Amino acid sequence: MIAPACRVRYFRGVTALPELSHHQPALVLIYEPPEPLLPVLIAHLSLHQGMWVLDAGNCFPAYAIARHVRRLTPDLGAALARIQVRRAFTCYQVLAALEQFSVEAGALLVLDLLASFYDQSVPLGERQRLLVRSVAHLKRLSRQVPLGVIIFTRGGQPETRLWLKIVERAADEVWRFSCQQPASPLRLF
Repeated sequence: MIAPACRVRYFRGVTALPELSHHQPALVLIYEPPEPLLPVLIAHLSLHQGMWVLDAGNCFPAYAIARHVRRLTPDLGAALARIQVRRAFTCYQVLAALEQFSVEAGALLVLDLLASFYDQSVPLGERQRLLVRSVAHLKRLSRQVPLGVIIFTRGGQPETRLWLKIVERAADEVWRFSCQQPASPLRLF
């Protein structure tokens, strides 16, 4: 269930980019974005402000970002220098990174937040406790800087539904993307 004050937007393909500007600190939750959205979003943000990217799912598209930045500005080096990347490979590292994040850095984008929380070597109760604490830090940070959280769902994980509700409750805005499914071929026999 999404918090009552939360706005939900639905999109097909990459028709618009989430608004993560300095003027409106907010927590924007982005569900299942199409593959080309991440590099485009990061490239556009890097043109105007410094930003941190917390890569919790080992999915930072560095080369694609550089290609998009090159299309947008001749000053590739300056735009790329505004992007700071930190990788988190465990749910403990996600929480530690969010606790240590400096608000002077500008926008914060968290890639694949839930990925490290599916680690079966950490007891389920501990993972949920760490997620709740991480989301509390996300909400705190979202009052100070624009913050985007990218979620890729894992359908086979039983805890996914509960964890999505935890993250949704903290969101100010939710962006949902739906991919166009190709029509199934006609059967002749």
